[in-house]
Amino acid sequence: MIDSLLSDYRKFAAAHSSATTRGDTRNANLAYDRLQETPIKIIDLGEDRFLLELLDDEDASVQLWAATHCLEIDTKEAIAKLKSLETATQPVIRLNAKYTILEWEKGNLSFRS
Repeated sequence: MIDSLLSDYRKFAAAHSSATTRGDTRNANLAYDRLQETPIKIIDLGEDRFLLELLDDEDASVQLWAATHCLEIDTKEAIAKLKSLETATQPVIRLNAKYTILEWEKGNLSFRS
């Protein structure tokens, strides 16, 4: 089950990034919704530690989303990944990493219910 959820997570993160880059808001929003549901399922199974594995995924968009969703699991590791992504070649990844850190520091992000 966890392998399937992690596969879905990768797929939705990549789809969100691709659609965002293309300016395809409809598909970006659909991917976003699915992407937000998937870590909740992983957390509900008590398997949230598996999200940490995605910090080293080959796709920077997967790393970005995993770092964001891991902020409440391992803040130090998640912030380190986000800081490293602030130098990514893709502007969308760089900006999202920067603003995710800022919003986390302001206390505006929470993923657990």
